Amino acid sequence: MRRLTELTDNQCRYPVSGHRELQVALCRELPGARHLFCGKPALAGSAYCLKHEALCRAGPGVDWEQLCKWIEANEKREEWSMPSIEEITE
Repeated sequence: MRRLTELTDNQCRYPVSGHRELQVALCRELPGARHLFCGKPALAGSAYCLKHEALCRAGPGVDWEQLCKWIEANEKREEWSMPSIEEITE
């Protein structure tokens, strides 16, 4: 997790410090850090890593168990472009 000012152009900008309990814990570890972001390598053409891109593209009725399995099976790949919603949910 990183502060926004610490991210490079190719790092995931998905906010990960939204919950109050998490914010309190993070502020103890990183004083002054109210909003933190993922920081993992982003997909080509996206502001997010594979996991967070998939979460953002998931719509109503998505099978969350299937989506999590797809993410786990694919997040270790070296090269990525943005997946289509069909790729994520098939």
